[in-house]
Amino acid sequence: MFLALMLQAAPPIIDWQPFHMQRTPDGGLFDRTSAKRNGDVVNAWVRLVNMEMKGVNERRQQADAHMEVDCRRSMMRAIAFRVVGPDGTVLKAVPATRTQGRWQPARVGMRGYDIRVGLCERVR
Repeated sequence: MFLALMLQAAPPIIDWQPFHMQRTPDGGLFDRTSAKRNGDVVNAWVRLVNMEMKGVNERRQQADAHMEVDCRRSMMRAIAFRVVGPDGTVLKAVPATRTQGRWQPARVGMRGYDIRVGLCERVR
């Protein structure tokens, strides 16, 4: 509950930077202002452009994921998710489940692998 309130109070993401994704033709975006690198771990908000989500795309909303990726070990985990309206307002924010919050392998061919590669290449 506290995390959801913090996410809604967080500053809006304004500096989206693109990165290529093989499994999502329109690519992905990450927020350069919130992206941080601590050793081999990158922490950033990520948006998958035009990813089909039931009910979200019809209303021109976007889903964002707050993620951590380990560039050395090819692992990733989710921290939180949020749905953002066309004007940038946060409509819904939820923390990741315990399963989503655990470090998991990012294998070749997975959407998460593309995210990990994109963030590791661009966040220094």
